[in-house]
Amino acid sequence: MDTPKEFVTSLVKECKDSAQISSALSPWDYKEQKECVILPCYDTNSNDPFKRISPDTLSDVLDGQYTSKYDHLYLIDCRFPYEYTGGHIDSAININDYEELEKLLLRSDGGKPNTLIIFHCEFSCMRAPRMALHLRSRDRHANLVDYPKLYYPEIYLLDGGYSRFFQSYKHRCTPQSYVGMKDAAHAKDFQLYAHQLDPKSLYHL
Repeated sequence: MDTPKEFVTSLVKECKDSAQISSALSPWDYKEQKECVILPCYDTNSNDPFKRISPDTLSDVLDGQYTSKYDHLYLIDCRFPYEYTGGHIDSAININDYEELEKLLLRSDGGKPNTLIIFHCEFSCMRAPRMALHLRSRDRHANLVDYPKLYYPEIYLLDGGYSRFFQSYKHRCTPQSYVGMKDAAHAKDFQLYAHQLDPKSLYHL
């Protein structure tokens, strides 16, 4: 059986693009993601390889209980802007397209070492997992020759998303309110972003 580096070298020669390479490497990712070590986490019956953390764990992160284990923290809210403006977790940044995500984390000189990344959307069922998968795909492609190295091995999803977090930690949200994706008052705003929910979209959020 080929070693991991031999396996990846053959992929580079055989695959036409990064999407094919990432697809071929997905079984390896599933094994590696079990090694997330910074936060208490768990698996769910999902179609992605990422570990989930509870709202309680995120609250502990915000309280600084794990700062000795990482140098940089990104809490990425993948909801649409009107949802974020209507109420978001303290210190979360709103990123809802791939280009913006890559500009933040995939620099020409590499990634940011020892970084903890937590993604979420309203329920962490679609938009957040897709953003996390995109980052992992681009990260994997950037480090093909050094497989299985990753700039960002510590990626987590907030289980239940903003919806579940808000139920227990409303006081950690600014403002202390919750605007859903399909909120009737923002029907026109939703139409501006609805195309991003299409699996065939370039955004895949």
